[in-house]
Amino acid sequence: MRSSKKRQIAIALGAVVAEVAVNAPVALAYNTSSIVHSIANSTADYVVIRPAYLSPDVNSCLILGHAVTQYPYQLEQGIYNCGSNAGVDACSGGENQFVEATFDSVTYYCYVFAAAYNDNSYTMQLQRNGKGPTFEWDAKFGSSLYGNQSGFNQTTGFGVWGEQNNYTPCDSSWKASGTLNLWQYYTGGWNTHSNAGTSLGCWNLSYSSGNVSVSH
Repeated sequence: MRSSKKRQIAIALGAVVAEVAVNAPVALAYNTSSIVHSIANSTADYVVIRPAYLSPDVNSCLILGHAVTQYPYQLEQGIYNCGSNAGVDACSGGENQFVEATFDSVTYYCYVFAAAYNDNSYTMQLQRNGKGPTFEWDAKFGSSLYGNQSGFNQTTGFGVWGEQNNYTPCDSSWKASGTLNLWQYYTGGWNTHSNAGTSLGCWNLSYSSGNVSVSH
């Protein structure tokens, strides 16, 4: 996800270290803790997002999301809550489910799918369409398709993260907690994403067998 202001990232890379460019669209995020795993020929990415609370300061948005990335493309799906003076592209206000796409890692297009509520679980899936050599990815909220992006090839990066989209100090002016569980990818069958370690910024992040917990 992107806004008009820069963001800082603390990132935990997965198995394919040589393919850093796959994950580049997330590389300027502020106050973010994430896990990114690069997979060849995967056709879907699945996660269940459950916000406990997302309480941003007035100038920022807080996000729990997952994405398929391949520079310069990225399709992100998740839940955000924005402060009264904040927004991300065309998305602002309240707690909502969203999808966001970029074709050049400069301009981002954000669309609200529906409202979201704390302590509710939201099933989200990104799935690949097409026969190649390039593919379209679609965003699926429960059983509803909403949003897509073309241009990806067979090897893509998948990420999950907790994010704050505007730089403010790592202090008590904003609070967040939630889970991104059952994080899986599909290559002929469903597989749990792996993680090579974590590097943290303002968020606490823990990972165990496809279940991710983030908080600040």
